[in-house]
Amino acid sequence: MRIIGGQLIEIKRAARTSDGQGGFVEGLTTIATERGHLRPASSTEIVRANQSKGRVTHVAYIRAGSDVEFGDHLEVSNPLLELEVTGVRRPANSQNAQLEIDCKAVKL
Repeated sequence: MRIIGGQLIEIKRAARTSDGQGGFVEGLTTIATERGHLRPASSTEIVRANQSKGRVTHVAYIRAGSDVEFGDHLEVSNPLLELEVTGVRRPANSQNAQLEIDCKAVKL
């Protein structure tokens, strides 16, 4: 699969920010915006994730070299989705320079 165009996907990561009173507040900070492709997970991918005590609802594809890791959040604006990253890999049979990212829906 070659990504041409695609949709904008914001990559967000948990970060601590000073609250100005000696403490901090945790929140998500956008670290990058990438063009990519998002699709619903197949039944095989869902079963495989359930067997490893994970959960997958969607699979995202973005360019290799993107700064995305387990626990990050992906936000897609059309349709509006917030997804948590549960796994990142480069497809074994792919010649394309892209990452395959397993995600579970957090907000729909």
